[in-house]
Amino acid sequence: YVTHGGHLLVLGGPLAYGSGKYGGSLLESVLPVTSTGGFDLQPCPTPGPTVATGPLAGVAPYDFTKDNWVHRVKIKPTATVLLTAGATPLIVQSPCGTGTTTCVLATPVGMQDWTTSRQWREVLERLVKGGAA
Repeated sequence: YVTHGGHLLVLGGPLAYGSGKYGGSLLESVLPVTSTGGFDLQPCPTPGPTVATGPLAGVAPYDFTKDNWVHRVKIKPTATVLLTAGATPLIVQSPCGTGTTTCVLATPVGMQDWTTSRQWREVLERLVKGGAA
């Protein structure tokens, strides 16, 4: 699907990436990141406003990281970081064949659920509509 022009959007969570056993899988082969193994979900070390690039440029800054967690993964050389909080990548994207794969590394495990924010809706809309890296 992705290698033939589709767009795969992978979201984080307690059973994703390392805990989802993506390492070495066919799924991981099309992702812009590789798993570091085991439970890779950690508290976000650099809380603060976000910086967006590429198709997300212009999205209003928002503290997606307050009381939230992020997957510790290795970013592949072909990937582009689209959203960061400080030095912490939150959204990463890469081409895959004629398609695109996007990984959301942040997840709302803490008290603040940013998934209901206007900014998050705009991020998702841009990722789904824009797609290509």
